Amino acid sequence: MAELPEGGTADLDSPRSLSKEGESQASTARPRSRQRKIVFAAILFVVGIALSLLTLLVVYPPQEGEITPPQYSGIDINTAAPIDELDIGISQLTPNIAKVDIEIVAENKADAGVITLQLPAGTTFDCAGAHSTGHVTPEGEANICQNYPRRPQSDWVKTLAFSSYYAQDTFLVHARSFGVSFDGVNAYAAVPEVLLTLPGGGPVGQGPESADLGIRFRIPNAAAYDWSSFPTRELTASTAVWEESLNLGSNPGRVAVGINHAQQSSDDNLTFIAGALIGIAGAALLTSGQEFFHAFDKE
Repeated sequence: MAELPEGGTADLDSPRSLSKEGESQASTARPRSRQRKIVFAAILFVVGIALSLLTLLVVYPPQEGEITPPQYSGIDINTAAPIDELDIGISQLTPNIAKVDIEIVAENKADAGVITLQLPAGTTFDCAGAHSTGHVTPEGEANICQNYPRRPQSDWVKTLAFSSYYAQDTFLVHARSFGVSFDGVNAYAAVPEVLLTLPGGGPVGQGPESADLGIRFRIPNAAAYDWSSFPTRELTASTAVWEESLNLGSNPGRVAVGINHAQQSSDDNLTFIAGALIGIAGAALLTSGQEFFHAFDKE
């Protein structure tokens, strides 16, 4: 019979001892492997969330509310003087009040006439200093402002008080952006319909040329838009000016359309990049979940 080594202990190099040592090392390695997988899954999760937030908050182009072309207003001018120029300037007096300045230049010295501004349905005037019913001052000047929140249209009638060749009137409108709408890529400007009436049906102008209408809108970054569908006469960083000829009788309104091609291209590129980053972020989150569950697989 074989004798045990001195001390009565088994040989450390025996198969049984080696087996127990291997099991001990494996049991120690499994928690370490699981820990590494959990840490890796956590890193991927953080990367996925960070990429998602970066894409949505920084890279992805801001989504503007859908804008619609504005409705144009109507201007009715009744004067015995032949009209040479009709100049209209539209700007914001306050954030909620728009100002419409109208100046008329006659071809010769003129007496008083009448001008009426009609607003699109749903828009109303700030009738400062006017009367809600028919009123004529002792000097024979009309100042009648009538608001209709729904149809028929709100209208404001004023006397054209000429000083030699010139007459000027101002109208205040409840609007944040009267006659224009824009979102950085698209912009619209509504040129009003103009009705010219001369007593007796006389000509608008004395010469071969008809009257000129000039209208100025304040539009942020106006020069960045392509207005080729209705070319402007003048463009600056904040204004756009149109000019067209007027004839006796009705001159229909129209809406000018502008497109900012550079901003449109930039938004398209950012949308593409954002889509790629969202794809990477989604893959990172998916892999994170897989690594986390694999960490608890039995080996």
